Amino acid sequence: MVYCLKRKKEGSGVMESETVEFKRIVTDDFEKEIVAFLNSVGGILYLGLDDDGTVIGLDRAKEQSLAVIDRIKTTILPSPLGLFNMEVGQDNGKEYVKITVAQGMEKPFYLKKYGRSPKGCYIRVGSQTTQMSEQMIEELFSRRMRDTLSNVPSPNQNLSFSQLRIYYQELGFDATSEFFLQNLGLYTEEGKFNYVAYLMADVNSISIKVARFRGTDKLDIVECNEYGNSCLVKAARQVLDKLEMVNTTVVRVTGEAERREIHLVE
Repeated sequence: MVYCLKRKKEGSGVMESETVEFKRIVTDDFEKEIVAFLNSVGGILYLGLDDDGTVIGLDRAKEQSLAVIDRIKTTILPSPLGLFNMEVGQDNGKEYVKITVAQGMEKPFYLKKYGRSPKGCYIRVGSQTTQMSEQMIEELFSRRMRDTLSNVPSPNQNLSFSQLRIYYQELGFDATSEFFLQNLGLYTEEGKFNYVAYLMADVNSISIKVARFRGTDKLDIVECNEYGNSCLVKAARQVLDKLEMVNTTVVRVTGEAERREIHLVE
């Protein structure tokens, strides 16, 4: 996906805010920005942009994005996997990296090397990243949702992950490492497979039903398919492929004799 940026202009464009941060290069402590977004309302970190939003470019953006993913996975706790997305974009031939971060549920997130302390915990205040106080850390920790999927043991501990490994290999990651499953956060603190692992396993009992109806009458079913009982990534791909196949394109002619092609499902 290519995302085009505009330079910051009066009243328009992209600019730094509570949910947007620009960095020229990957710094030694850029992870604290990710931690701050996780502990706040989420946000977007751009690498390869000047402070005013001008795209200055990033050398070997794709290679740097892979290294950034690894740093985020291994330096932040609790595991932020599934809470961020990486994209490489271009603007006037200059590449940059866009990191979209969701708000985390297991707050406070912190830098692994500093632990759950003010030096390791950050939050966004306006367009600034600020250390959290001991009191803020304690309050967030006391409200943490403990029964998240990563903390719930899998109902089946005899799991295999060949489909998930293939998916990561297609993206260029090493899925043969003995730490592959651990890096993905598929274990509880007690070392058992968690429910996320169950969803990503080759075999599970989770199914996804996709149905087509004639008109708006839900009793008039044209077609019904069931996917799943397998790795959730594989099942999701099957659903998206099915939607793409049946997504009808209609042509409309506007009053100015312009021809527009419109997908019924966007």
